[in-house]
Amino acid sequence: MKLLRESISPPFRTFLGLALLTALPAVVPAADPEAVATIKKNGGLVFPAAGEEGGWKVEFHLTGRELRDEGLAQVAALANIVRLNLRDTQVTSAGLVYLKGLTKLERLHLERTR
Repeated sequence: MKLLRESISPPFRTFLGLALLTALPAVVPAADPEAVATIKKNGGLVFPAAGEEGGWKVEFHLTGRELRDEGLAQVAALANIVRLNLRDTQVTSAGLVYLKGLTKLERLHLERTR
């Protein structure tokens, strides 16, 4: 009786190995608990960003509608934010200066802000 490993061709084994590696979730570094608590206090939600290596998704559009410019300084304290949704908040263009340190930010949603 052949072992399963011997019955699978080497190219197919390589394909399976690569498929499994890409299916593994990215390792997201631990978030600063204080930064997460502050974001939640301001009505934000913090999630690991699916498909983004080492990043966080922060959303205010559902529960943090009172977020203002000054609150963005506290949001920026969370490192590795890759997606930030500020839809329907009180944020203005002047407050965006607080986000300049978010070097991994790839998507910023500003619909219906001030």
